[in-house]
Amino acid sequence: MMTTAVPEGESAPTISCSMFGAGLEMAVQGSPCLSNGMAWDGGDTKPRVRLQDVPTVRLALGGPLEHITRAANPFISTLFTAVILGVLDAAIGAARDQLRSKAGGLRAFEQVEWSRAELDYWVAVQAYEGALRAVEAGHSTAAFHAAIRAKQAVADLAEQIMLRLTRVLGAGTFSQRSNFAHWFEDVRALGFLRPPWGLAYDVLFNTSIE
Repeated sequence: MMTTAVPEGESAPTISCSMFGAGLEMAVQGSPCLSNGMAWDGGDTKPRVRLQDVPTVRLALGGPLEHITRAANPFISTLFTAVILGVLDAAIGAARDQLRSKAGGLRAFEQVEWSRAELDYWVAVQAYEGALRAVEAGHSTAAFHAAIRAKQAVADLAEQIMLRLTRVLGAGTFSQRSNFAHWFEDVRALGFLRPPWGLAYDVLFNTSIE
């Protein structure tokens, strides 16, 4: 697990890494680094834990943190975007299977919502493919710009797509037994795997005039 923080006694943030891959095993063994998080009353059933006093190792490379994060950002952002796009692939495919047998009975509103969901999905794919091509080209500035724009665009589009699917498929999609309910929470994660929206749009604005 990697995180950024300002160490005590210093003024600039740095990157730290923690070997926390065996988190579940540590929780079972009663690790002092893990404790139960606050109760969750949402629609999913993912466990919440609090991490405290976890041993970490600082990044050995010194210098401004922005240079390091900017170099790694295109690859990492594209990976996150790819995962969410995979969820959308599954959601669109499952919705199409359900609608195929009753397509003739859809109301005009439902037909429009389905068409717009497919259109938004197509745009999300294009955004991801554009970022992927920029990263593969190896130009760091172009890759950075493309990756953060694709991530923000897909974060917005993914939530819109899932909302449109629920309008077409009905309220049953919000049931805890429904894959769509879990997929909706999953795609929302991309919106949180980034700086807060205000800072995210500051970055988008500043890089738009570089």
